[in-house]
Amino acid sequence: MREVEPLLEHADVEHQSAKAILQDLEWNVKRANLKLRDLDNKLRRRNQKAGEEASLLEQVIWLRDLSDVVIKDVGGKRGEDGRWPLIFDPSGQSVTFFKYYSAAQFDCDQLAVLSISEDKEEKSRLLVSLLKHMKYGMPLMINLKNDLANLRMVEDAFNCIQKGFFNTFTDRSVLYSYLLPRRFMNLVTPELEKEYCEYMFDDEGLTKFVLGFIMTANEPDCEVMQTDCPPFYAIKVKDPDAPDPVDPVDEEPDEADDLDAEACGCRQVG
Repeated sequence: MREVEPLLEHADVEHQSAKAILQDLEWNVKRANLKLRDLDNKLRRRNQKAGEEASLLEQVIWLRDLSDVVIKDVGGKRGEDGRWPLIFDPSGQSVTFFKYYSAAQFDCDQLAVLSISEDKEEKSRLLVSLLKHMKYGMPLMINLKNDLANLRMVEDAFNCIQKGFFNTFTDRSVLYSYLLPRRFMNLVTPELEKEYCEYMFDDEGLTKFVLGFIMTANEPDCEVMQTDCPPFYAIKVKDPDAPDPVDPVDEEPDEADDLDAEACGCRQVG
């Protein structure tokens, strides 16, 4: 029996190695499929006919649907797409919704201040929040206020964590190219190692994690959307205060029409 034990241990090691290789291959396939989506979208925009304005909104929803679409991803559309959600909500109620959903929230101005802070703890708040919410599979939302240009401040804040980090983290295949392979672990400083070691992050939590962006205004015009929004899964929240369309009121029969009908020997019914 003792002679067999080393063989069993070796077989177990090889089995685990084969599983890791298979998993990596599966991630590579999913990553490649998401890259193909990017290429398809670029070709679609390039081949768009002159004067044709195709909506770049992926979904138009009510406020009550935010949880199902953004967090739970009921139906799997957002997860299949791969991009992080960018929410256009002129009512601003999405900000309150996520606040009461226990999501971490930053606004663009706050991130700009934190990124240049000389206090080490303050400067690392975004990183710590990202790690915490990836660990527990919770959403982290960033309020862009009413200007899409504020994304530049957010990008700078991410890049203060690591050069090029914003592009890495908003890549369409980020789940399979960065999160699940645990490539973010090189961001964990010695001070954070006890709270965020590699084995504290499981695949389920990383898959549930959501980085979302909220703009408290309507979506910009098509040209701006085509330039700035392709990296994001654009969602429009309907304004709850907008009036419903009014059905046209049936007009009363015109008296002159009645006279014409009688003159022709016809009787109007009704």
